[in-house]
This record gives sequence, C-alpha cells and structure tokens, in this order.
Amino acid sequence: MDDLAPTSEVGSDPPPLHNVLAQPPISFFSGMETMFKKMADSINSQQNCSSTIPTVLVSFDPDVPESDISNWCALSEMIIEKRKLEGVDLIIALTHSLKGRAATCLTKIQPDKISWPTIKEMLISNFCKPMMMLDHFDQIIKFRICNKDSPAEAGLRLWQLIERIPDANLPEHVITGFVVSVLSQCDDKIRRELNSVVVNDKHQLFRILRGISLKRCNDESVSSEIEHKKIRTSTMFKGSCHFCGRVGHRGFECRDKHRFTNKNISVSHKPEQRKTMTSCYICHDTSHIASNCPKRPVKKEDAPSGSKQVNLCSKAARGTLETSGMKLSFIFDSGSECSLIKRSKSDHLEGDRFHDQILLKGIGVNSIISPLQVRCSVCIQGLPLNVTFHVLPDECTNEEVLLGRDILQNEVSVEINSNSIHFLKPKITNFCTKLNNGLQTIDTDLTGSDKEKLISILNKYSNNFINQLPTTQVTTGELKIQLIDPSKIAHRRPYRLSPLELEIVNNKVKELLDANIIRESSSPFASPTLLVKKKDGSDRLCVDYRELNKNTRSDSDSYPLPLISDQIDKLHGANYFSSIDMASGFHQIKIHEDSVEKTAFVTPIGQFEYLTMPFGLRNAPQVFQRAITSALKPLDDDRILVYMDDVLSVSETVSEGLVRLDKLLETLSNSGFSFNFDKCSFMKKKIEYLGYTISSGEIRPNHRKIEALQKLPTPSTDP
Repeated sequence: MDDLAPTSEVGSDPPPLHNVLAQPPISFFSGMETMFKKMADSINSQQNCSSTIPTVLVSFDPDVPESDISNWCALSEMIIEKRKLEGVDLIIALTHSLKGRAATCLTKIQPDKISWPTIKEMLISNFCKPMMMLDHFDQIIKFRICNKDSPAEAGLRLWQLIERIPDANLPEHVITGFVVSVLSQCDDKIRRELNSVVVNDKHQLFRILRGISLKRCNDESVSSEIEHKKIRTSTMFKGSCHFCGRVGHRGFECRDKHRFTNKNISVSHKPEQRKTMTSCYICHDTSHIASNCPKRPVKKEDAPSGSKQVNLCSKAARGTLETSGMKLSFIFDSGSECSLIKRSKSDHLEGDRFHDQILLKGIGVNSIISPLQVRCSVCIQGLPLNVTFHVLPDECTNEEVLLGRDILQNEVSVEINSNSIHFLKPKITNFCTKLNNGLQTIDTDLTGSDKEKLISILNKYSNNFINQLPTTQVTTGELKIQLIDPSKIAHRRPYRLSPLELEIVNNKVKELLDANIIRESSSPFASPTLLVKKKDGSDRLCVDYRELNKNTRSDSDSYPLPLISDQIDKLHGANYFSSIDMASGFHQIKIHEDSVEKTAFVTPIGQFEYLTMPFGLRNAPQVFQRAITSALKPLDDDRILVYMDDVLSVSETVSEGLVRLDKLLETLSNSGFSFNFDKCSFMKKKIEYLGYTISSGEIRPNHRKIEALQKLPTPSTDP
C-alpha cells in the first residue's frame, strides 16, 4: 500500500516550478474569449428583440372636436424618424394609430408611393382646420365642462385653448382671469370657490380646482345616496293624503295643503317636523317665489318698459311649429299684438334673450308682466320665420305657444278655414319696362326740350341699362390671381347660417348661376360665404377671401387708384354732373381660366366658383380701374372722372354735357359695360361724389355724415 501513488491531488508532490512557467496560459484566454462571445450574443439578441417590438403612435381621430392634425404629424414624425419606419412597418404603425376617416385615407395611397412625406401631405390637406381669430374666441366662449372632466382637467383644457390664440402672448395673470371667468359661468360650485378668494396665478388656480374635484365627488356620492333614500321612502308609502285624498304622499308633503288650510279646515294630525316647501307668499303657489309672481304689485321703479294687448279668442286656429329641435303646438290669434310661450318651453329655445319688463293686457282679469323675451327662428309648414316670444308663467296660459299678428312682419300671409290654417309666402312678379321716349322717371334737373334730348340719347343705349345682374363681359380687362406660395391651398369650412339666411343664400346662388356668373366647382380651394346688409337693408352675398388674399401677390397688378383730392380738384367750373353707375361692375370682368378654381367658395348647399370677378379679392379694385380706364382712353377727356365703378361726366353748359354723355355711353357700351339705371343720374346741378356734396362752385361734406355725427351721444367721461 505504501508503494501506491496517491489517488488525489492532496498529498501529491507539486510539479516542478520551471514546467509551470514554461507552459502558456491557453486555457485562461480561451475561457475569457468564450465569455465575451456569450455577452455579445446576449446583447445582439436583446437588440433584435427590441427591434421586433411594434412601434406605437399616438391615436388620431379627425372627428374628435379638439383633434389637431398638425400637432399629431409633428409628434409622429419624431417617432418615425427615430425608429426609421418605412414601407410595411410604417403602414402597420399608422393603421393602429389612425381612426375613422383618417384610417380610410390610407386605402387611397398607391403601394409604390408609400412614404411618410406623401402620407403627411395627404392627411394635412384633408383634415387641417385653419382657424381664424374669431374661431379661437368662439371656442373659449362656448367652453363647457364635460361629464368625465374634473374641474382641474377642465381648467387645463381651457388654459390650453387660451394659450393657442395666435399673436396674443397673454401674461399668466390675464389667462388666469379668463379661466376663472369662464369656469364660473359653467358651474355654481366652482364660482363659489373661486370667488371666495383672490386668484392671481396658475399654481393657486389649479390648487383650488383640485380641491373642488374631491369635494364635488363626495358631494355627488352623498347626494345620490340621500336621493336614493328619499326614493325608497316615498315608494314605500302606499296610503293616501288626508288633505287631498290622493295616493302616494302624506299630508305634510301635500302641495295642495294651502287650499284646504285657507278654508279653515282644522287638522288634528300634527306631522313630524320636516323641511317645509318654498312657496310664494303672494299667491301661495309652490311653482315660483314672490319676486317672480305674475300677481305681484308693480312698483314705480320696476314699471314695465312697454305694454302689449293680448286678446284671446275662444276658438282659435291650431297648428304645430318646429324650433330648437322641438315640436310645439300653437294657436294663432290675430287679436294679439305679440306672441307668447310658456316658461317651461322657453328654457330650451336657442336665440337672443332680452330682459325687458313688458306689461301684457287681456290675459285673464289682471295684467301680467313678461320679464323675458326670446327672439328665435321657427319653421311652420316649411316656412322659416323669425318670432319674438314673450315668456309667461305656465299657470297663465293653457297653450304651449300663442302666435300673434307680429309674425306677419315676416312677409307671410295667413289663411284660416273652419278647421285648418295655412301660412303662405306672397308671390312676387318682376316687371321689366323698356326705356322709351315717354319715360318721365329719369333722375335729372333738365326740363322741356333739353329733357327730350336727354331721353333721345338714353334710348340709343337702352339695352345696356339693366335692373338685374349683368349677362355680358367687358373686353378691356381680365383678372388673374398669382399666388405667393402655389402649394398653399386656401380651404375653409362654411360658416353656419340660420334657416332664414340659408334660404337667402340659396336664392342668391341661383341668381348667379342663371346669370352665368358662377358655376359648380370641384376645386381644392374653398372660401366661406356670409351675408352683409346693404344701405337699403337688403342682403349682399359676400365671400370671405381673407385666407386667399394672404397668399396673393400684391404686385400682380399694381395699377394705381386715383387720389380722391385730385378727383375733387377737377370739378372746378362745373355746373352739370352726370353719374353713371355700373350694374354689379366687378361681375362684368372676366377671370382668367387658370384663376377660376382659386375663387371657389363653399356654402351649406355646395361648392361653386366664379367665372367673373367677385367682390373681396385683393387685386380686384386695381383690375377694375385698369379695365374702365382702358375703355375710356380713346376719349382722352379730362372732364370724365373715373374712380373704380364711379364714373362722373361734368360740364359747364347743357349742350356740352349732353354731347359728352353721348360719347361716354357709346364708348362704355362698345366695351361691354352695363349700367344700373336706378342709380344713375343725368345732368344734375347737385350730386354726391366720393363722400362730398358737389354743386355749382361748392364742395361740402356729405350731409348724412354730418347727421350721423350730430346723433352721436354726448360723452359721459369726466375731463
């Protein structure tokens, strides 16, 4: 046993030292190499796993009111460039993020054109919502707290809306004041909390709003629990009231209790102490308080500002009207000066509200005060009408609505039969009278033979005197719109119109189509329309071209307009004046074919584009001035003054004026111009021109402007 070698390293003799040093450490380096390879493989596998994780973009739905495609594209572009998404990976990411109509747009892209710039351009062109300053303020004024929003969340949304106002740069304390004011109008609890302290900065504001959020949740839970207990208690009672005899409530809950107590009926039952119901101390009705009682005596300081007579018929014609999404039954009473509505129905009306104290006579025995009037649009038998309703307490009338004869101001006629009522629009017949030698309605100061000579001259150009839209185009001018940035498209949504305004717009569009001034359009350009009142009270259809004008080159037509002072100086020595008014002068100028699509406008009924020059374009005045000046250039007469569509012929004598007028009408007619006879005046000794009143040797300010200044109220500010 002693001669055997040991079976383990323990007890073995160590190897010679020189042998250990002589052998290279191969096993050590190979182990380190293996370990580094494993680490590299682990890192590569983690990178491969992370690259296979799908990229998630922020969701976007164009139908969400507060969605903004520009901000979404900017945020998504950062992620797409960071992750280098393209091709199928880009489509997969966009498919998960785009919702609704935005997702549908992806199907319109050709496979060979799939790229982020192409998709971005398509989304912005389809869903970009350019906002005017008016739109920003409209959002703030109409701001409401959503059901799921806490006061702090609503305040943050409102704060962001105010910060988005372009070029405002409002300081923090001003924005804080805006938020406090708007939120106070939205909720009474928020108003009480915010008005109890002075809020100066954003931090203090949101600290208060977060506290209201917690209190409001607790209050709602407690109130709902109390309300639930009340409902359970009321439904458990199956007995009848010992005052009125009806089932479902106890005597102390009876609303008709005062009717029995006023008759000295003794009650032996003494109910337990409960909260008493609030009632009017004048008439004892529980539906209102004394300050709103229709039977309240009128004080001198509360005297009504006007009175209306209401004579109710015993048997009136009945019908149904539609307003603010409601259908209401009405009676028509021609004996009533005004229209009435119940208070319970007036709360849902959309329209202008006036808080005037109007005394209504003829309803029952007493006179009644109407403290509120609502002016709104209604639809009766397909006719849009504007009606001013006087609001009455529900107990004062059995009818939901009473229509008086004031609705006849809408230019409607009413036919009443034994069992029906019909509202009709009067038929309008247009008569056209041809100018002839017997015409005596010319606006002129000439008489006798001189007037006959004038009529003879006008007869030669009778075809050019019209009382409607022009159907001809001039030959001396053409409008061409040149854009600063050709890739920028002016596209706006249509403005909202009332039913009455919509009917007017439809009629105006039909007239323009019939006159071949506009045509239907499929242009990418779209400017909104609106109605503007003329001096005579009629409506003019205008297009809001502000967005297009910002992108229109101002130097595309730099033809100068004459100075008004120079025009006035040329009137010296003149005794007779003839003013020629162009019939819708701008509509007589042709638009270049390449510029027609840029004039496209949109209404709630469709999209159209102008074939002739409309009002409101940036370079329209210069184009018209050039056209009419070019037409009159052959005359070379400095006694014919032109300022856009105001053409004035002046002379010292009658014979000189008639000759010059004849040449003027001939030249303009040959160039294709038409004239508005109703606004023309011939051989006058006194005339209004460019804001002045011109007569022989005198130039005075316009008397209408002087009257307007005289009617201004006296300033009340202390010096």
